[in-house]
Amino acid sequence: MKIEQYAPLKAIVTTFEFGEAALCYSQDIPSMAKGVSYDIDYEDIPKETKTIKVPNRRFLQLVRYGRIAFISVVAFFLFSQLSHQNQNIGEILLIPAVLLVIAGMAARKQHIAMIEIQTKRGKVQIIKDGQERKILEEIENHRKNRIIDLYGEIDFSNDPDAEIRKFEWLRDSDYITAEQAENAIKEIEERRCNPSGKHDNDEKPTHH
Repeated sequence: MKIEQYAPLKAIVTTFEFGEAALCYSQDIPSMAKGVSYDIDYEDIPKETKTIKVPNRRFLQLVRYGRIAFISVVAFFLFSQLSHQNQNIGEILLIPAVLLVIAGMAARKQHIAMIEIQTKRGKVQIIKDGQERKILEEIENHRKNRIIDLYGEIDFSNDPDAEIRKFEWLRDSDYITAEQAENAIKEIEERRCNPSGKHDNDEKPTHH
């Protein structure tokens, strides 16, 4: 499964490819001619997230170029209107006011809201464009499946207390249910008491 995100003006492009064992994450920033790309194992993606705002560099570049044009238009308009003495002051200021309102609305795009996850490989940034919930759900589902694949079975060769702590952690982290953890812990305790796996009522060999 693949999901792509585009920030306003395509200032940032992020791609999420969900593999079976790892997430392939890439981010491209055209205005800076750079990007990142790495694979992250799902079990290494923490649940903790934070919301951040990053500058929309492409928008800021456009602002730099547009600022001179904006000031020039306003100055020219005021000069042309003031040269006609019969013009009302409200009419003189109308167009500059409209331009200021448009500039204020456009300023909302100067920052990009994102959800950030810090991993061992690097930062994973999810643009808040309406797809963020789906992406987080996909990460959570793949992480849960991967954790269960890795740790969901009882390792009888391991220390029983360590195995019990493992299943308590799986339960407390909501990877398995309380009932599943209880059954696993019960089986570990039974094997601890009877390492051979035989029951007391098993038929014993007869000695002659």
